[in-house]
Formats: sequence, structure tokens, C-alpha cells
Amino acid sequence: VSTQSTGTKQMESIGKYRNNLPQLTDDIFMLSFGYETSCIFHEKIDLPEFASFIMLDNEKHLQTFIKWQEELCDLSSKLKISNALETNTWRASYNWGKKIGYSNEAIDDINRRAVKVLLYIRNRFENENTKMPIAGCIGPESDAYKPKNIMAADEAEKYHSAQINVFKEAGADYISAYTLCYADEAIGLIRAAQKAGMPIAISFTLETDGKLPFGQKLEDVIEEVDKATGGYASYFQINCTHPLHLKDTLKGKAVSLKRVKAIRVNSSCKSHAELDESTLLDEGDITMIAKECKELYESLDNLTIFGGCCGTDHRHISAIMKMCCASRKEKQGLW
Repeated sequence: VSTQSTGTKQMESIGKYRNNLPQLTDDIFMLSFGYETSCIFHEKIDLPEFASFIMLDNEKHLQTFIKWQEELCDLSSKLKISNALETNTWRASYNWGKKIGYSNEAIDDINRRAVKVLLYIRNRFENENTKMPIAGCIGPESDAYKPKNIMAADEAEKYHSAQINVFKEAGADYISAYTLCYADEAIGLIRAAQKAGMPIAISFTLETDGKLPFGQKLEDVIEEVDKATGGYASYFQINCTHPLHLKDTLKGKAVSLKRVKAIRVNSSCKSHAELDESTLLDEGDITMIAKECKELYESLDNLTIFGGCCGTDHRHISAIMKMCCASRKEKQGLW
């Protein structure tokens, strides 16, 4: 497949799972791994502004991305579990695009092509045991850990609506917003998704103390966001956090924590500040990470969706999913 041929492949109808996301069940479900760190450290691809969407503009790098998806789909098929196909568009919004020379029109085209690539993958690999909803992935407007611009909810709604609308038109099933660090941007994203008629999963990042970067407790932020949006988000997630730093938070007694259905974990125990300064990849202890995820899966009825973030690759995902599947049990929750 090439950047041109993906658009001419015969593909399924748009929004196949929008009204029935397969991850909203009690069964285990798989997400992807850290695209950006895999590019930089494994593939030696330079990513300006950590923007992995540039892979779509290079034939060799596009084939690498497709190979990653094939490996993930092979794993989910072997385990007989469903998995999300996630676009590599965390940085593909207008302000980030401008920083590396992409016009708004070029960014729109990137987001369309990102979905088309995953439609191609789904048409090849989906079967009765492995449903594959396509997630249009969105990142924060500013730096994920030290944002220079704190957006009001209305501002965030206006900014993110462009990317959400392109994903809708291109055929994504839902929106997955990652690495958010304050409530108002999440509220704006949810309102934009609701106006577009798109399901959305909201993911916050936590520091080593189990709190958001500005010090708020996760349960308080989820409660605030749900109250402001009528609980529209399909579920909440945590990403870019090591399992050791999130497990105590997730085991809290607040009712709002039951809304957390997914985690995408970092390989390293280092803080975000330490990771920003790192020149070497910290792959972490893959077995320990998988065991921590398995323990969370077994102890929390609401937590059924697992993936990897910075520093992880297919090895981490394979270990996590195999270990969780080995202890698969009936989940009872609100989903």
C-alpha cells in the first residue's frame, strides 16, 4: 500500500462502530503502543515536535507504520480479542502543524489519510473474533506537561472541532484524546465531539505522585468534566504514566474513578521532566509492567482496556495482553 493507493482501495462504510463501540463491554480490549518513541529510538526517524504523523508523507516510514499495525492485528487475532486501530495524529492539529511547516489544509489531509490507512488495515485483518474500531487520536493544543497556553472550554471546543470533523468525514469510529492535563480542554473536546456526533474517550496523564500535572486529583477532574458535559464521554483513560504511579489512584474509592476504563502505560518509572531530558530509551522491566497491568485488571472491574505509551513497543503490548488474557474473567461493571 502507498500513500496514494490507500485512497483507492475499496473500503467499508464510514463509522462502522460509532453507535456500538466494541470496547464498551466487560471483555479485555487492546490499544496500540508508543508510536513516537518507537520512531525515534527504534526506527531512527527524526520527529520534529514529536509529530509521528510525518510518517504518512514518507513511503518507507508509512510501510513501517503499516507493519506495526499488522503485528498488533496478528496479536489480537491470536488472542481472540478486539483492538483499536489508532491514528498517528496526536500532533496533527493546526497549531502544531504550523510549527513544522504544515498548512491547515495539509493537516486536514494528514488526518484523512491517517484514517484511510487504518481502514485498509481493518479490511485486511478484522474477523468475527477481533473487532477493530478506528480511533482518531488527538493531543493537547499545548505541551502536555507544561502547557504554555491554558485554554478555556469554549476555546478548546473551537480549536479541536476541526480535527474531530475531519475524522468524522474520513470514517473514524470514535475520538481518543490523549495526554490532557486539565479539565477545561477536556470539556471543550467533549463538547466538540458531541456536536459532531462522535463518541469520545478522554485520557489524562498523571505525574509520579498519581495526580495531574497541576496537582489535581484524577477523581475530582473526572467529576468536574462529567458535570460540565452531562457525562457524554464514553469513558476515561490514563496515559503516559507508569503503572506503579497510577495504581493507588485507580484503587481509590471515589465513584468517578469507575469511569476509568483504559490505561496506556509508560515503560519507564521516570517523571515527565526526567523523560524530557533523556537521550536513551528506558524500556523498563517488561515482565513487571505486564504483571502490574494484570493485577489492575484482576482487581478493578471497570478496567478492561490496555495499551502502551512512551517507551513501549509490540513487545510490551504482547506481554501485557498475554498476561491479562491468561487471567481473563467475567467483568461486572457499568459498561
